[in-house]
Amino acid sequence: MAEEEELHRCVTRFMLDTCRYATPGDDTVSWMLRTMLETQIKSWYGDTVETFVSGSLAEFYIMPALSCIGDADVMVCYNSCIAIPSGVTSSTELPPQFQHADVTIYEIIDSDQPGYVYLQPSYVLKKKDHSYCVVEKNENREIAPRSLPRSFYFKSTFWKNINFLQNLGLQVQDTGILKENCFIKRTIQFRTSFVHGPAIKSTSTVDLQERVQLEKLFKKLNAFLSISVPMLFDYDAVSCTRCLLWPPQAAEWPKRSRYQGWPNTETVNSVVLNGCDVVHAVHPRCKQDEWTSEHQCRLSFSRAEVTLLNSWTPVQQVLYHMLRFVLKREVLPKTNENSSYLSELKTYHIKTLMLWECEQKPQTWWSVESSVVKLCSLLLQKLCDWISKKCCQHYFVSECNLFDHFVDDASFVICSSLKRLVDASVLLKWFVENYIREVVSSFSAEMSAVFTDICCTGISETADAVNAIAALKSKLAADEQSREYALREIPILVFFHLLNPRLLRMTKIKNIPMRSRHYLVAVASLRIAFTVSIHGLSEDLLEVLWWLFDPCTAAVTTSSPKNDGLMSIRKAIKLATLSNVRSNALEMLHDEMSKAYLHQSFICGLESTYRVVHLLLAAFYYKSQHSQEAIDHCKQVLSQSDREHDGVSSIGAKYLPQIDERVDAVFGLIMLYEHVRRNATNSYEQSQLDSTGLSVLTIELLARYLYSQCSTTGNIKDSEVIAAYRHHVLQSKRPLVSDVLLFKAVEIQMSKHNGIPVVELKAAKDDNNGPCSMDTTLLVTMLEQVALEKLIAVRHQTIRELSFERFPLVNEFEVLHAYRCGLIEECLEMCRSNVGMLLRDGFEQNQFFYVGCPEFLSLLDGELVSLFGILRMLHPTSLLIGCLDYMTLHPTSSLDSLADYFYYALISLLTFSLYLMVQCLRKLCSDPPIQVLRLIRFVHDKITMKIDRLVLKLSYRLLKLTMKDRRERLP
Repeated sequence: MAEEEELHRCVTRFMLDTCRYATPGDDTVSWMLRTMLETQIKSWYGDTVETFVSGSLAEFYIMPALSCIGDADVMVCYNSCIAIPSGVTSSTELPPQFQHADVTIYEIIDSDQPGYVYLQPSYVLKKKDHSYCVVEKNENREIAPRSLPRSFYFKSTFWKNINFLQNLGLQVQDTGILKENCFIKRTIQFRTSFVHGPAIKSTSTVDLQERVQLEKLFKKLNAFLSISVPMLFDYDAVSCTRCLLWPPQAAEWPKRSRYQGWPNTETVNSVVLNGCDVVHAVHPRCKQDEWTSEHQCRLSFSRAEVTLLNSWTPVQQVLYHMLRFVLKREVLPKTNENSSYLSELKTYHIKTLMLWECEQKPQTWWSVESSVVKLCSLLLQKLCDWISKKCCQHYFVSECNLFDHFVDDASFVICSSLKRLVDASVLLKWFVENYIREVVSSFSAEMSAVFTDICCTGISETADAVNAIAALKSKLAADEQSREYALREIPILVFFHLLNPRLLRMTKIKNIPMRSRHYLVAVASLRIAFTVSIHGLSEDLLEVLWWLFDPCTAAVTTSSPKNDGLMSIRKAIKLATLSNVRSNALEMLHDEMSKAYLHQSFICGLESTYRVVHLLLAAFYYKSQHSQEAIDHCKQVLSQSDREHDGVSSIGAKYLPQIDERVDAVFGLIMLYEHVRRNATNSYEQSQLDSTGLSVLTIELLARYLYSQCSTTGNIKDSEVIAAYRHHVLQSKRPLVSDVLLFKAVEIQMSKHNGIPVVELKAAKDDNNGPCSMDTTLLVTMLEQVALEKLIAVRHQTIRELSFERFPLVNEFEVLHAYRCGLIEECLEMCRSNVGMLLRDGFEQNQFFYVGCPEFLSLLDGELVSLFGILRMLHPTSLLIGCLDYMTLHPTSSLDSLADYFYYALISLLTFSLYLMVQCLRKLCSDPPIQVLRLIRFVHDKITMKIDRLVLKLSYRLLKLTMKDRRERLP
């Protein structure tokens, strides 16, 4: 007995210690998979749906030794309809996703089965301007509700898309979802889709041999990258109707007494605020009725379940994983095969069991000191009792019994299968032989054979073996975590290579894990900078920039038509007037984006807005010290002022960028003046004064001011330009206080000098060709600068979280930033420090610089760009997609040959630091030390990667040529 108790403790430690934990919603790989699924479905429907990933992909935050993720479930919610409880009036203020079209409101009508409902059309909300109003109401109330039919959920357009993809063998380049490559075509071309309950189920139709081969490919990829990327062969797209309110059928749930404190009040409130969904699902007893099977629906609480499961403790998540594992392996295949569809046991019943037990059991019951196998045994016993009594109370709808349709014979078969595992000793042996042995087999076949022999010896020896495997797995997990931190950016690079800009904008950036968000923004910025430098700035790229640096909500981008010039002006003003920007580079990037939007507004904007747009462009160019461009736009404003007398004549301070100190001082004086007046007058006079709007400037006079500041000879202002400025101030019919103050500020500082000819104010030729008409050089520079700042911050965070003596990390982006900024001595010192640290780490390091990606290659100098340009001609495929294609075309290849191919896209940070050290020494005047040449030769002889050897040879040659040139120059 004592030996068995020790084995229980060993298995418990194994399950808890070999699990890695991530903050809920903060796992990069899971986020990427969820986003890919959501984006693929949204690409079929467009803005007519919103998606929500549920199921194991969203519920688990643990990463156990064996995968806990099955197929993926995606809720597809139509934006053209909303369900509301019967007798409740929907608000006309709807969330942003519903503000694209008219919305039909359906009342939720109870059916004979608790938890199952019908949807009866009630009225239509018609969109007018930016709000909704009721325009059509259904007054015809029939005894049988005229419900939302099943055909609504499975639209023919969706099936056409499915059939289209299947008929083409999923030629992915035609879908607009994924780019052409062998790996993706190979892994998803053999698929079929069919209706399964409320879902459209997409499954792989490859034979067993093909499926095993694909699994081997993914295991090979995971082994090489040291990250866990599950191969999702199957996914379910569940069509549903959104209910924004908590349904009365579950009214008892938030009021329930919870003596154990779970879920807490905050979680309960969050669940209730999210409401629920209505899916087309028929009660098993009603499937034979033709009308009911067409119209009956079920309340779905998937959103609530994701929130609740993410609030579980690690022990509770581990137990849920263990229950799912044992039932999927041992119970479900055997019992459901022999049972009718009326008595199928499902994983949802396990989830229901766990939800009830988490609420009713004290936290001490879930203690880490408890045996996880014994807790599993007790939970299985509870499930067995439920099945024998045919009573499983729905966790949210208390009147609903999930087992009310089970037949006696099937219940007996299921209970018989479960009772064999209820015994804790049997279950303990089962987990050792099935779960732990499978973990051991992932190491090697030899270790699996040794483990099997040890387990046959006795319980005590088995406990020692389990402890040894747990220790080995924990040690490997630390190494894997280290490598994953160094390589965790790879899923984001894959994500960017697979999605085009249009589908990228469908992704909600706020849903991206925080630790990956800055890296994603940096990579996207570099990608756009690289593309703009070659092809110019397109409208799609500008919208991706708005998506990346959006100061408000992404809904603004999609809620307005493309030809709305006013929306472009609003975006430009919003970017220009941000007050919480802490980075000079980011502020300058916002200004460049504002210029692009203003140029774009000329294409579809109203002619009456041109004068304002030219004034704003003049202000931006003046701020960035592009005087000639500012003068050109001032001329446009002044020439149009001479011709036009209608339209906007003044502009408020809140619409202007921060121009210079003189303008800021004027507005500061006005704000002080308004503050004094408000405190010196009564409330009636205050309301009158507030309506005058003193913090404004006349458009024409502000253009004169900007023109006067840009028209310079050396450092002396042109007196004739100032005189013209004075003349127009005096001639103004209603000059504003701010106009006069600004002119006086200029006149006071103006000195007398001989004038020069005044530039004639003729209308310049309009260059209104959208964002491409502007010079994008500064935009590209600022994108690269902002990207480097974010990459430096990301790497600093990684170093804080992970760096330790056994696995030291370096900040390669900080070194590169110093090199690009001309801080040569500082860069040289950092390179020396990094080289010493990396040499102590050894040559089997896993820190790389991704030179195979054009985003990072563009940050390097000419020598490396030339070298990798030649390599890209020899290996034209991109970084990861080429690697995946190689694995697909050569499935039997060894990891060595895969690494040889993959490392043509990577160089180690040791090599990268040595190269930058050489470049710094070349730029400095002092003679390079001979020790650097010896160090390069030493690293070259030790390192095995071909690409590193090429870079080291290049570095060696450059340094030798530099030393030769300096010797020849000596007298």
